Amino acid sequence: MKNILILIMTVISLPAAAFSFWPGGAAPCNTTLQACIDGSPVGEYIEIRTNSTINENIFANKAVSLVAANGYKPKFSVGNNVQVYANGAYTVRVKGLTLLGGSMQVVGAGAPHSIYVTHNDVTHTNANVASIRVYNTSYDDIHFDVSYNRVHTNFLNSPSDEFGAISVYKTIGNGTATGRVYGNTVTAVGIESRGIMLNERVGGGIDMNVIGNEIYGATQGGVYVLSEHNNSDIHAKIGSNAFYRHDDFYFPSGVHLEALDGDIEAEIVNNSMIESRYGVDIIEVPGAMVDAYVYNNLVAYGITGFYFPAAATVTHDYNLVYDVTSNTGYTPGPNALSINPQIVGLQNARLRPGSPAIDSAQSIALLALGGSPFIDADGGIRMKKKGSGAAQLDIGAYESGDVFYTHVNKGTGSYISTLDHPDLNGDSGADEIHITSNWSHNGAVGPYNNDNEGIYYTGGKWRVFNEGLVDIEPNAAFNVAKFAAVSNTFEHEVTAAGNNYTNINKSGLDGQSQRILQVTQHWTGTYNDHPPGVWYGFGKWNISNLDLVNIPNGANYNVYFQEPSKSAWEHVASAANIVSNRTTLDNPIINGVPCAQVHVTQSVSQGVYNAHPVGVYYSGGYWRVYNQDLAAMPVDAAFHVVVSPEQVAACSDLIFKDGFD
Repeated sequence: MKNILILIMTVISLPAAAFSFWPGGAAPCNTTLQACIDGSPVGEYIEIRTNSTINENIFANKAVSLVAANGYKPKFSVGNNVQVYANGAYTVRVKGLTLLGGSMQVVGAGAPHSIYVTHNDVTHTNANVASIRVYNTSYDDIHFDVSYNRVHTNFLNSPSDEFGAISVYKTIGNGTATGRVYGNTVTAVGIESRGIMLNERVGGGIDMNVIGNEIYGATQGGVYVLSEHNNSDIHAKIGSNAFYRHDDFYFPSGVHLEALDGDIEAEIVNNSMIESRYGVDIIEVPGAMVDAYVYNNLVAYGITGFYFPAAATVTHDYNLVYDVTSNTGYTPGPNALSINPQIVGLQNARLRPGSPAIDSAQSIALLALGGSPFIDADGGIRMKKKGSGAAQLDIGAYESGDVFYTHVNKGTGSYISTLDHPDLNGDSGADEIHITSNWSHNGAVGPYNNDNEGIYYTGGKWRVFNEGLVDIEPNAAFNVAKFAAVSNTFEHEVTAAGNNYTNINKSGLDGQSQRILQVTQHWTGTYNDHPPGVWYGFGKWNISNLDLVNIPNGANYNVYFQEPSKSAWEHVASAANIVSNRTTLDNPIINGVPCAQVHVTQSVSQGVYNAHPVGVYYSGGYWRVYNQDLAAMPVDAAFHVVVSPEQVAACSDLIFKDGFD
């Protein structure tokens, strides 16, 4: 059975298109990258295996994918751009590239297909065009996914055209550009700067979800939606985005809707606009139409909160507007608030404990975002339980409620260590607690904990223990998380012995192969001294003993799951990121942050069973996952990783960085 599963999962993990790599590949990929592209067939998946700076200006006049190989960070030198003209029914990916001073453009043409522009880092100065520009020049529908990019654009004061740092638009009056702009970090500088722009200038449709982005600057609009043609039809779902000032001058404008002709329909839900020139600004000229649904937004410390012209159709309530100079066309709804939101800071709009915005949003308003991920600006789940009541929704871009801390063992001579935290104590039914061994807490070194850890509850407190009854060394540290999204946490008990894996049956997981999971052994009477991992097959998620020993009846697990986000992802070990018994994580949220609290669960997505206890540690600017018994880390070992940007900001002492108190 194991070999069958490995074969299935390995086949699933391979790119569907033809595959080649550069540099060092077979001809035509044995000279320049441009020659590799020119000589490759349409639909080729080109993996870039270098950390060196590439001094080439790339133009692909065909549908090819350009993807940084796992463990590599290819960089393009200043003045060089990457352009792909994706013509035909091929999936195209541009992923993991760094542009030190240039722009990225991917064009969808021909038959319906999908384009993914993800995990890129683009810096663009004196910009006259978008840093990342995707557009549809097809009569058919093109799906765009622009996610997890980091973009810094310094615009010219008088650009020749209207673009955002990230721009999505159409050039043909038929077909629809669909998809999402998700989990990006965008800085747009200049008096004409825009953050994320949706522009319909020739007719046809744009239907995009703009979710979970953090935008700095963008004085003309953090999310700028522009309709310019009488046959234009734009539908924008704009949720859980945070808008901030850049430096001392470039104050943001949150959401700007401008209908010069045609129609704009927008759902603007659960965003935070801090120090904005406008929170939401609507322009509708005669003959055009704007229909906006504005709920659960937090607008504070700005100039104009809401600008709603009389001609526009605006439905609104449950917004918190505080300390703005004026509003136009806005009369607070019956559930609106106008009191101090008690945010952490002007560059950190997360809510302090006791904030009136906590649990004060209308939960059903999230449904207006349709199929968008219900993910906040940190990449965590919306709607969390903050006490003994039901899970509810906060106003603004960030959801409060999760607990992250590090427990350090102070005892000796025992395989048990008692957790002591007010949010855990007395909560015997908590299925949302998870642990990960941390070898480098607060810069300390070690000790190892070479055993399979679990947790259990007794006497009013939770405890960490070693399933193999091995003593936990003094100063051994464990990252502890209590995830408050109770709809996504549960206990799973094995009720039928005889297999080394157990099927999970759970709505929200079944049929969802891309979910990110955390699994912690939760002792309720049955020991299972084996390393656990997860895998997906035949429509179900499963938990396995990675050493393939049968799981005993009564073994019990805490399980957490969520959609992938910028703070929840799968890491795969490769020859380029492995040293000895460890593999290096690379995520800008935690890079350079030794106080980050990283949580990992092993995955068998690539067909590799890493049958060893694991932990995390920090060194040289990066976090790493390591085998506790010092066994070599195998290529294609995989890990589901979850971190908290809120915890990272707090431990990095960013709370009063802007002088806000």
